[in-house]
Amino acid sequence: MPKDNETNTQPITPEAYEALKGELAAAQAAVTKAVEQASQPLKERIASLEAEAGNKTRDIAALKGQVAEKDKSFASLSASFEGALTAYTGAVLKANPLLPPELVAGATVAEVDASVQKASAIVGKIKEGLAQQTQQVTVPPGAPGRTPPDTSTLSAREKITHGLNAKRKGG
Repeated sequence: MPKDNETNTQPITPEAYEALKGELAAAQAAVTKAVEQASQPLKERIASLEAEAGNKTRDIAALKGQVAEKDKSFASLSASFEGALTAYTGAVLKANPLLPPELVAGATVAEVDASVQKASAIVGKIKEGLAQQTQQVTVPPGAPGRTPPDTSTLSAREKITHGLNAKRKGG
């Protein structure tokens, strides 16, 4: 065999050419077979990953459909809840007519109940304040006595005018 830097100048015979050609074909077949054997696990892995990706894509599409369905259901339930909360607030106000509607509000039943308690406390304080005011102002029961007006502080002229007016009225 010649060295790398030496050039073989001998002519190749057709038999040697055919033998080299056969060796080359056998080497190519061996390399192709080795590449096939080495890449087979990778091809199988790629196929399984592609199948898994397809399954995941179908799962995602199904989940998106479920999310859209849940969104519709949530919107319906949300509207229903708002209607029920409005009805509940109305019923609470009807049951407690002394409560000002401005004070009874909330986004949940618990918030409405809390606002009812606060409004009831406010109304209770106002009632107590009014009760205390009515106790302080005393009005005698019954009509006042019928006494003639006090003319002692009137001037002479006013007394004469008063007497003439009383006479005209029939008194």
